[in-house]
Amino acid sequence: MLKLIKALSVVAAISLTLTQVVSAAEVTTEKKPVLSSYELPVKDTHGTIIGTQKTSLSILSEETNGDKKTTIVDITNYSMKDTSESSNKVFKNGTKTTVVERKQNGDYYINGTKLTATELSQQIAPQKLTTMFVESGGVSALTYYTNFSDNPDLYECWGYPQPTNNFLDGGAGTKLDRFVKPIYPYTISKLSDFKMYANSVASARSTINTSSVALAGALGVLALTWETVVGALVGGIGVASSAYAIYNASGDGKSAMSSAYNILQGWSTGVNN
Repeated sequence: MLKLIKALSVVAAISLTLTQVVSAAEVTTEKKPVLSSYELPVKDTHGTIIGTQKTSLSILSEETNGDKKTTIVDITNYSMKDTSESSNKVFKNGTKTTVVERKQNGDYYINGTKLTATELSQQIAPQKLTTMFVESGGVSALTYYTNFSDNPDLYECWGYPQPTNNFLDGGAGTKLDRFVKPIYPYTISKLSDFKMYANSVASARSTINTSSVALAGALGVLALTWETVVGALVGGIGVASSAYAIYNASGDGKSAMSSAYNILQGWSTGVNN
């Protein structure tokens, strides 16, 4: 009888332990992401609104042994006034996932790539105004196009392959400068694409400016560094939307700069028709 009681006690203990493990697992599984959303105007270099960007975010934050991880699922849809093929090529609807980690030792990772100390120390600089001609677009220090009052059919297009930092404060690499007088359909199409990429760069820089002011105000800081932005992604749900808007615009701007530069590489140094 005594052996039976001991056996039952052991079974009960095991049962209790298993129940506790299952309960703990259920708590972890049931952790739900925080939902957030924001809407931004898409602007060209003149400040003219050319469309609207609507973004919905699902933000899941976890912490394990002092390491923090935030998984952000982004669903973005654009509503553009210009529904041409060039516009749809640049401003694409879609879904993407970003994983931001802050290790216990202070190291940051985005999608598995460690951020360097140089990158984290980057600071945002005031945006410079651009001199306007008959028709122009983009950011002159990054990717830009313009025509001229005395020759409106001739366009000058220039750009850099990448920005100097994540805030899109200036261009880095070899600058390409090309002249285009679109006559043939292929050149007309490429110029249209270049304009849209340039306006995408301008819109990205505008979003970074606006969201940086909001983030700095929310955090109560004067100097905004890239570490501040990435830290806000894993540090606080309340400011994650503004931080993500900056991070996302940075990626969009870099992509648009690269695509515009590829077009420049396909044009010769003379006047392209």
